Amino acid sequence: MRILVVQESDWLDKGPHQQHHLMERLSLRGYEVRVIDFEITWTRKPRTGFYSKRSVFSGVSKACHRSQVTVIRPGILKLPLFDYGSIVFTHTAEIRRQIGEFRPDVIVGFGILNTFIAMRMASRRRIPFIYYLIDALHTLIPISKLRFLGEVLESNTLRGCDVVCVINEELKRYAIEMGAQPYKVHVVRAGIDTERFNPHLDGCGLKRSVSMPALTT
Repeated sequence: MRILVVQESDWLDKGPHQQHHLMERLSLRGYEVRVIDFEITWTRKPRTGFYSKRSVFSGVSKACHRSQVTVIRPGILKLPLFDYGSIVFTHTAEIRRQIGEFRPDVIVGFGILNTFIAMRMASRRRIPFIYYLIDALHTLIPISKLRFLGEVLESNTLRGCDVVCVINEELKRYAIEMGAQPYKVHVVRAGIDTERFNPHLDGCGLKRSVSMPALTT
């Protein structure tokens, strides 16, 4: 199975988050995963020009050893606001390219703008589209004047996608309030890695040893 993921965050420098754990575990099970990401951290790095070229990173593994995720980073204009504006052109072209070359069986969106674009393109080509919500995304937009536009795009994606996955009941209510059909919304809770964490261990002794001493007056 081939999975195409789109997001508006840096897959390489950020996380690992929910999507890293999920997609890398699917990779270990034999699924082919490609991610179209956005270098949101470009302002923290030395500028080498006003435009970044398209980059491809193969065999990426952040959460699970030996996972094989391919990250594709379309070029952007490295100017405030114009960086997001350029997504409309470069990410649209990349999503179209991946649909033609990679031929995904499903597309999963974790963002707002490129996720809306991917949803529309998937709908026209009858590719199943999953919107995976791990937060109320439009509220996180740093520029307050753009939050209304983000809310409109997020709402339209929730109305137009085939399936909505959320990580808790509160986000389920949020998705429905934003326009998602209730029967499309599924709660997929975040789990733990039992190879790293043993839920059967008694941690009471450790908790007592690190607890703060009581304050006295």
